Amino acid sequence: MTKIDNEGVEQLKNVKNALDVMYQKLEAKGVFSSVQEEFEYIAKIIDSAQTQWDRIGFDNQAIPQVAVNGINYKPE
Repeated sequence: MTKIDNEGVEQLKNVKNALDVMYQKLEAKGVFSSVQEEFEYIAKIIDSAQTQWDRIGFDNQAIPQVAVNGINYKPE
């Protein structure tokens, strides 16, 4: 599964806001339909990253594990 950190999620919010503004401008000029398929594809990726990708970072950081001779060790 693809992963993203909290800073990346915040950056995607900025990208989504920019896409919303672009949509409004293109729709106002009546030309949105010429790029609708591409626009929807980009919006789908952004939505997926914000809602489905695993989060990494301080709040959701994976705990490292080490196995030696079949015995798992974890930090205490």
